[in-house]
Amino acid sequence: MSAKTTVIMGIVLIGLLSLFMFGKRSTDLPGSKAKIFDMDADDVTSFSIDRAVGARPGESPSPSARASASPAAAGPRTREKLAFEKSDGRWILTSPAKALASASDVNNLLTTLVDMRENETLDQPNDQAFGFTDPEAVIELKTKDATHKVVVGRTTVTDDGYYMKVDDKPKVVVSGLGLSPMIARSMDGWRNKSLLAVEPSDVTKWSLVRDNHVLTLEKSEKGWQLTQPYAAPADETQASNVVFQMKNVSITGFPTHIAADDPRLAKPLATFSVWTKDSKSPETVTIGARDPEAKGYYALRGPTQEVVVIPDKAIVPLAKTAVDLEDKHLVAFDAGTLTNIDLTSGSDVVEAKKNDMDWDLTRPAGAKDVMHRMATVISQLHDLTWVHKDTAKDAAANKGFSPPALSIVLHQDKDVVGTVQFGNTATQGSVYARLAEHPDTVYQVKGSVVTLLRNATTALATAPSPSPSGSAKPAVSGSTSPAASSASPSHK
Repeated sequence: MSAKTTVIMGIVLIGLLSLFMFGKRSTDLPGSKAKIFDMDADDVTSFSIDRAVGARPGESPSPSARASASPAAAGPRTREKLAFEKSDGRWILTSPAKALASASDVNNLLTTLVDMRENETLDQPNDQAFGFTDPEAVIELKTKDATHKVVVGRTTVTDDGYYMKVDDKPKVVVSGLGLSPMIARSMDGWRNKSLLAVEPSDVTKWSLVRDNHVLTLEKSEKGWQLTQPYAAPADETQASNVVFQMKNVSITGFPTHIAADDPRLAKPLATFSVWTKDSKSPETVTIGARDPEAKGYYALRGPTQEVVVIPDKAIVPLAKTAVDLEDKHLVAFDAGTLTNIDLTSGSDVVEAKKNDMDWDLTRPAGAKDVMHRMATVISQLHDLTWVHKDTAKDAAANKGFSPPALSIVLHQDKDVVGTVQFGNTATQGSVYARLAEHPDTVYQVKGSVVTLLRNATTALATAPSPSPSGSAKPAVSGSTSPAASSASPSHK
């Protein structure tokens, strides 16, 4: 027998002895590996992780454990037990302290666990050799109908997974390659770092209390509406942005020396609450005193009532007022549903009627080819926004509304959907305006747009109509040309 053959046989013998020592290993064919659990992540209602903190005495952590270890893992090996429960669709840390858990982190863990497959199974388990006497983690999963237990032992020699004991099954399973960063995560690592747990798109109502003033907005079929301190359409972008900005506030600290009843939270700077369609109660954030050292504010976050620290910039969205959030469009209407429009500017009177996709004038009667000017009137009025609003008593007095310099009445069949009146010049570049439906509220709007609307009215009032012979009558002297009437000012 040659020396080379002897070496080969020796290697084979060592391999056989290793197999005998550590149990008989069986590996399924690729694609046919059995799932460890027959359930979905959504089936889990609560779970716990009893995890080891630090390396085993006299041993160094495996490469994967070392890469994911938290700073607290240094020092003697100890244990930390974390418990989680699902409540109203949210995951809550219930032990060692109550806190809102990160839904994405919890879902990643549960998905990893329920998707695990038996990469290998081993007979004749040696609890000490496989690390079961001092496990890296013991995970308990509870569903509505069952409880499952996973004991996570040592990592394999090749660091491609963990040795595991599942429930009361006699065999050892090799699996859980992606578990390392999850079982190494401390309590703070599982916390939800966003100030709000809800998704902004799910919010149907929000309320802000600050300086004894209440600001409330609700979402309806017409979009966001102000309901407090008064009723008015809200600006969609502004109303949504407040929720998005509060959702995106990143918590910078979790102080353990402050309780929910601390005096620094007793007199809130502001209270912000959001409701969703399915929520039984609002999710509320109470913002208290500022912490100069942390350069932020203490806040009490519901539903866990945990105290957190948020950065200074977090309170910027809470400085909004009702006027800031109000829709600045002077009059709201659907241009596609208008059937009649009446315009009056001094002696110029125009009555227009929708005819399929075109507009015809009934006063002055017979004028044709007015679509361009009517489109200008509709588009400019639809986009007209106000820059200032005055609701004081007698705000409309001496503003030029008796009679108005220009009046526009919008009809939808027999219903009047809006009457806009324009008065005197307010300041350089702006004109007073009001809605006949709310005559005591006076706005200031862009004067150049009003000039454009008056010019269009004059041009329509003097538009030529066909003569009996079919030839067009000459235009009345002084009428505005189509080019001049359709010139639109820049809208800033």
